[in-house]
Amino acid sequence: MAQAYGAIANGGMLVRPRVIDRIGGQPLPLARPVRVLDANVASELRQMLRGVVADGGTAKAAAIAGYDIAGKTGTANSPTRRRAATPTRATWPRFAAWSRRARRAC
Repeated sequence: MAQAYGAIANGGMLVRPRVIDRIGGQPLPLARPVRVLDANVASELRQMLRGVVADGGTAKAAAIAGYDIAGKTGTANSPTRRRAATPTRATWPRFAAWSRRARRAC
């Protein structure tokens, strides 16, 4: 999910995440970003996701002045053998831009 939101935040470009940046002191090459979404579609999705933290949105309390924040609130029920569903689980995938170039998905 983080990769998908990262691609939306990065204008439709998928940047593969990695945990390590060097082995034995030798830097690893960076993976090239890959276009997985049209830039216009990514822009429209970002606008929709920004509405979640705007006035009237379901995550208005998550807005932080001076930051470009966007996300999607949601809930899900997990089926079990005994009952139709267990207690509700909440999710909130999101991203924030703290500079014009840097965007991160959480």
